[in-house]
Amino acid sequence: MSNNLKEPYKIVFGGFFALFLAMAVGRFAFTPILPIMQKHYGFSNTIAGNIASINYFGYLLGAILSKYIKNTKSQFIIYKASLIICLFSTGIMAFSHTMFAWYFWRFIVGITSGFLNVLGVAFVLQSLANRGYQHISGWMFCGVGTGIALTGIAVPFLNIFLEPDFIWLGLAALSIVPFYFGFRNVEMVELKHNNSTTTSSTPKNTILTKLYISYFLEGFGYIITATFIVSILSKTLNSVYAANISWVLIGISAAITTLLWPRISHKYGTKNSLIVAFIIQSVAIILPVLYQNITIYIISAIGFGGTFLGIVAMTLNYGREISKQASNKVIGELTILFGIGQIISPVIAGFLADKYGNFNISLVLAFVSTLTASIILWFMNE
Repeated sequence: MSNNLKEPYKIVFGGFFALFLAMAVGRFAFTPILPIMQKHYGFSNTIAGNIASINYFGYLLGAILSKYIKNTKSQFIIYKASLIICLFSTGIMAFSHTMFAWYFWRFIVGITSGFLNVLGVAFVLQSLANRGYQHISGWMFCGVGTGIALTGIAVPFLNIFLEPDFIWLGLAALSIVPFYFGFRNVEMVELKHNNSTTTSSTPKNTILTKLYISYFLEGFGYIITATFIVSILSKTLNSVYAANISWVLIGISAAITTLLWPRISHKYGTKNSLIVAFIIQSVAIILPVLYQNITIYIISAIGFGGTFLGIVAMTLNYGREISKQASNKVIGELTILFGIGQIISPVIAGFLADKYGNFNISLVLAFVSTLTASIILWFMNE
């Protein structure tokens, strides 16, 4: 393969690892580590929900702020600085033993995750577009699912050799390779901005409103499972190692289906594909409440992992299709609403789990939320 041909694949590889670090480590590594931290420190599910929520708030803040940075050089400096801070903030959790420190560093890593997700993805997509290689961009998003699967393997392995606090440091050490490729392979290119702020017609505004509501409900619903699933199953199965198998399956399923959902939506339509994905996800969320056995947990993990990233990608693409003249504005508003849903629900879920002694009501709430999102889309006229 010539150097000219290798270049696009190097770039998409850099984006893969940037998302690996930003999302799988910076954002979702908290899920498999949570039951270990709770056992070590004895803090409540309410506190766990608060820690998760402040991370998601940081993510939302970073995603919003990134939209206001227009200078290409500044964007690239912030992207690279975010990689460094994300890695550092993950490792320093090993030396953080107070509630304030946990809140602070999870908030900081959340901000960097937001910057990396917006700016890193934008740089890679623009670089590929400049070379006519947009068709390979899907591989970049596989970094999230792959990272989730690997954290599910790494955390219980590190727990064998390290004290609970130092699992964070171990994860940071293992993330040096993703950091290196994310830092080296993503190039600085001028990003194209769409400054239009209007949509073209009232019917489109009505459709967008329904899409906004459904995406908010998705953010509210999916994050309960994404935050607490390992804690839930570790108590049910009485083994954090068995519970992490579910997290690994979620990651593998997410990585594979990231490439499949674009093809499905192209063939059957984005709206229809979203409805199916929402229904599959809602069933996957409620299954562990209805049935407590290993087979059901495996089915639930595959169903959940196989839909949550696909729903994100298809919804953002759908918003862009509906409002081509204001695609950046629509994607930004969708991201904000999704983020607000993510911030609210872990706090509620943790509180309900402490009040009733388990996460069943929280999972029912997540089920209702995601199922309602599918119903809203079902009655949405294109």
